[in-house]
Amino acid sequence: MTAFTLTITDGLAKLVFDLPGEKVNKFSAEAMADLDRHLAELEGRPDIRLLLLQSGKTGMFIAGADIGMLARIADQGEAEAKAREGQRIFNRLADLPFPSLAVIDGACLGGGLECALACTWRLVTDGEKVKLGLPEVSLGIIPGWGGTQRLPRLIGLRGALDLIASGRPVNGKKALGMGLADFYVAQAFLEEELPRCVAQVLDPAAAAALRARRQRPFAERLMNTMPLRRLVIAAARKEILRKTKGQFPAPLAALDVLARTGGAALQRGLALEARTFARLAPTATCKALIDAYFAGEEVKKVAAKPAQEAQAVGILGAGVMGGGIAWAVSAAGLPVRLKDLSWAAVAKGLSTASEYNQALVKLRKCQPGEANQRLHRIAGTLDWHGFNRLDVVIEAVVEDLGVKRAVLAEAERQVRGDTILASNTSSLSITALAEGLQDRSRLVSMHFFNPVNRMPLVEVIAGRESSPEAIGRVAALAQRLGRPWWWCATAPASWSIASCCRT
Repeated sequence: MTAFTLTITDGLAKLVFDLPGEKVNKFSAEAMADLDRHLAELEGRPDIRLLLLQSGKTGMFIAGADIGMLARIADQGEAEAKAREGQRIFNRLADLPFPSLAVIDGACLGGGLECALACTWRLVTDGEKVKLGLPEVSLGIIPGWGGTQRLPRLIGLRGALDLIASGRPVNGKKALGMGLADFYVAQAFLEEELPRCVAQVLDPAAAAALRARRQRPFAERLMNTMPLRRLVIAAARKEILRKTKGQFPAPLAALDVLARTGGAALQRGLALEARTFARLAPTATCKALIDAYFAGEEVKKVAAKPAQEAQAVGILGAGVMGGGIAWAVSAAGLPVRLKDLSWAAVAKGLSTASEYNQALVKLRKCQPGEANQRLHRIAGTLDWHGFNRLDVVIEAVVEDLGVKRAVLAEAERQVRGDTILASNTSSLSITALAEGLQDRSRLVSMHFFNPVNRMPLVEVIAGRESSPEAIGRVAALAQRLGRPWWWCATAPASWSIASCCRT
């Protein structure tokens, strides 16, 4: 398989990654072998002055390693061998006898960022799809191809801890500010700006100035001294335990590698990284998180098209949860009808939404005018007026099977035939709740965690008769709300979606 194409013109080598038959670039075993072959060829070329590493796909650099390859790892020996092989190839890239420049105009995640870190320089654009990150902890592992070693050497311990332990990516502008990127250019002018950047890295004086700019502030360099380093590590460990309750081993394992390899030789650090990766990759936790990832990808395939996305939402039950859900929907720019049995209950829901808005205003994350607009998108009501115009109706009443069945059955009679019904429950069976409906395929659980303004996760649960269209539209709504969602399903035999739990 030819994943990379190499061209050389006037001492400038261009290596373009364009994985055949795939929408994204990902490092399979074959793609890594192809990269290795090209790097071996480049090592012996004394006429090359610079290597450009680019993507042949629009809006994409390298999405990371092939997760299917990770899923097939059976034991620690196999896992360590794969980590060591990836490290060897990226070391070869880092050790080329000439500089290299990664041109990042899209997603640069996991193994993709580890590859870019092995380059001498990194250029990013202001494109919306530009994301740089190491999300391995979300799959129950740690970066295994040099990420835990090269990242802190480049941006410092604190920045590396933030990226690796959280798994959250950053955009191009943030990457430049934290020292992860050396150049930041407008996507629209990339072709015009790239030759200027190439000229800078080839000019000794300009390249020296760029290296000097990488020098971290004194306060950050001070954190690498042993006493302060221990304090930073201890604070990070406390924060990870607070957030994960010790249930997810990967962030703590990454922290341990960073703590034990600070100031150590690169090869020693890579060895510990590979061993730690190998310990995590075959575990049940890792396999379960990979299954959840693939299930989420399957749901995305049936997610609603833009024309089918919810344009208006109803909430049944105006308690703290109902008010919180209404707040989240209104914050996404959608109108909400909030229904309950009394105006006092409706007022409580509106009060919850207002409190959440004011908390954001106090933190300067929302302007007072926007907070006011959000609140005005929520209309309180005691009857069903206007519910025949809603696309999704979310039930958030008391956690009682009989009450919820009755509310959902009445809602079904009041809404359109294509309106999706969702229940904010995780403890009651969606299959059992649907027994009171004429059309059971339209019901899905859309479980928000409490408090809604602090817990961004949404749990999407299907009953045995929930349709792919209903699941897709609820998942699309969760995405519209800017909320990561966890998929749990009891799927009909005709579905190809992996089952994470039964309901």
